[in-house]
Amino acid sequence: MSDPTGAPGSGGPLADDSSGPEWSPNQQAARARIARAAAALIMREGIGACTVRAVADEAGTTKSTVHYYVHDANELVDLGVESFLRLLATETRARMDDEPDAVAALRILVDAFMDREKRVVTLEDPTVWAAYTAHAWARGASEQLVVCFELFGGLFEHALARCGVEDAAERGWSIYMYLLGAAQRNVVLPVSAGAVERAVSALGGVALAPVRHRSRSRA
Repeated sequence: MSDPTGAPGSGGPLADDSSGPEWSPNQQAARARIARAAAALIMREGIGACTVRAVADEAGTTKSTVHYYVHDANELVDLGVESFLRLLATETRARMDDEPDAVAALRILVDAFMDREKRVVTLEDPTVWAAYTAHAWARGASEQLVVCFELFGGLFEHALARCGVEDAAERGWSIYMYLLGAAQRNVVLPVSAGAVERAVSALGGVALAPVRHRSRSRA
């Protein structure tokens, strides 16, 4: 199974993949810096804030430099969203691999969709991914949408395979599609953590234990 996140040893592309046969190492680094700036703007202010001028200011460079690496603002949005998701998927995969218990590793992945601080396609704040889906689909950028979808989709297959689930690929994508749908539903009708845990357990064939919150000791 190939891993699109670029996790160590996977053979996949690295986070902020900026390799290009015609670019020098310095140019690759410059494009990666622009990608990170675009990602930061999108996560902080939304897709509408990702303009060539704003990204140039964020990256500490010029508009002409940004235009050297992207054709227009649409491509800049694509680059920013993919850069953010690729980096986050890589970091999540690393945390999963550091967890020796397979079910606990699956829990880490599910929690990435439920934690506002991670700024991903969370159940609390799904608007960035929803906005990007509409933005890319309207201009026919379906190929780029698939790339972004697969960055996290493969992680669910990987997590379930570790749990010994035979049909890990099918079940993993079922969980992923459920979480994306739950994120949209949560905008108008909140989805509880318990409901998510039960659904993931049923779809994945793995009993996902509920999070136990430890009481904080008072000083």
